[in-house]
Amino acid sequence: MIKVKGIKRVFQEFKDFAMRGNMIDMAVGIVMGAAFSTMVKSIVENTIIPAITYYIGGASYEDLAYHGIKYGLALTDIINFFILALVVFLVIKAMNAVAGLKQNEQAMEKEEVKDMEMEVELLKEIRDLLKEDRAS
Repeated sequence: MIKVKGIKRVFQEFKDFAMRGNMIDMAVGIVMGAAFSTMVKSIVENTIIPAITYYIGGASYEDLAYHGIKYGLALTDIINFFILALVVFLVIKAMNAVAGLKQNEQAMEKEEVKDMEMEVELLKEIRDLLKEDRAS
């Protein structure tokens, strides 16, 4: 017989695992990616491929074949892949640019803090020199 405490512990561990921020972000990304993939597939199959088949003779892309090799279906999948790859590339490039901006801002803030510390040190030295000058 399975112990109830063991089951509760397993469920608690699973809940902790599933509720981590990265896990939820990943799940949202997967759902959005699947929806986007469906949208791209629809655009390719309903606009791009019909335009291509119109220009090559009006045959359906499903009928495009050479000695039994259905290259029309493969062409559709290749176009889908390249569009998805391009979009993923652009999204990652944009994310890296935003991350780079954030790093630049942090570096500038650190530099400003160093500059302020240097100014404070110089002001202290000036103060000390003025005190010495007055004392003499």
